[in-house]
Amino acid sequence: MTDPAAQRARDGELYQRHRPAVFDLLVRRLHNVEEAEALAQEAMLRALDASHRQEIRSFTAFVLRIAHNLATDLLRRRRFEGGPVDAETTLAVPAEPERVELFRLEGAVRSLPESHQQLIELRYHRGLSFAEIAEELQMSKNGVFARHERALDQLRQIFARRRT
Repeated sequence: MTDPAAQRARDGELYQRHRPAVFDLLVRRLHNVEEAEALAQEAMLRALDASHRQEIRSFTAFVLRIAHNLATDLLRRRRFEGGPVDAETTLAVPAEPERVELFRLEGAVRSLPESHQQLIELRYHRGLSFAEIAEELQMSKNGVFARHERALDQLRQIFARRRT
């Protein structure tokens, strides 16, 4: 049985370390700070609760997956209820060329397989090195590099198709 004080300290450390990445992911997906705050809290609590009941190989991957799923559920509810979805919210902002390109890139990344999206998130949004990503995902560094190359190839193909 784990000491309750040690468990609270561990939970606090995990919360402080991972919440910023969870919040960033949710803000990018939802384009709404208040909703991102609420879902970040929910994702962290669910992940911490699960970590008390089972061994989690990669807490970062686990909590980001929970956050991604919560955001997807919220966006589906918005669509079903006729509320604003992320594209409508984004397009309501004046469209400078950089913003339009960023919107296109985010859409292209969302069309990638989940494993590639996660790698792009860790590499470019969190700024992790290939070695850090390998440790986080419990993969070899070469495996991470190969997956990264496949993800970039898929993004190039998506943009090449859009140009034609």
